[in-house]
Amino acid sequence: MMGCNTLKIQIWLAMAYDANRRHKDCIALYKQLEKTHPMISIRKQVADFRYIAEAPKLKISNDEVVTIPQIGSSWDWYAVTWSDKIEEQEERNRKIVAANSQPESPANILGNLFLLRPPSEWKKSDWGIVTLWIILIGTTFYLQR
Repeated sequence: MMGCNTLKIQIWLAMAYDANRRHKDCIALYKQLEKTHPMISIRKQVADFRYIAEAPKLKISNDEVVTIPQIGSSWDWYAVTWSDKIEEQEERNRKIVAANSQPESPANILGNLFLLRPPSEWKKSDWGIVTLWIILIGTTFYLQR
């Protein structure tokens, strides 16, 4: 008895055969799976796949064929725009990392505190904690009188 993954791989292999116009190999593999697979539901699914593979192919002209442009072609404006956006974001991230890697001098931190401007790396939650500590210290001095 074969493992579940092996059987899935065989189904994918049969689909790959069909996509590569190796219809005889595809149908032979489907027939083998139909006979040997232990699960009835999979055997039915494989039978449906085989039925589709054995169906007569439609003859269509080149005018009726849908073409998909390759990535990077002149028609692919979305991918070009997307890659540009990714490059812009990476450039912004590099600038932010470079700016954050330079520590602020202690004088600048005190100057920012006295001007009520947070240091650049502080968040709103950091200011909330500082404010809470100032209130607690003030309350402690007030209650000790």
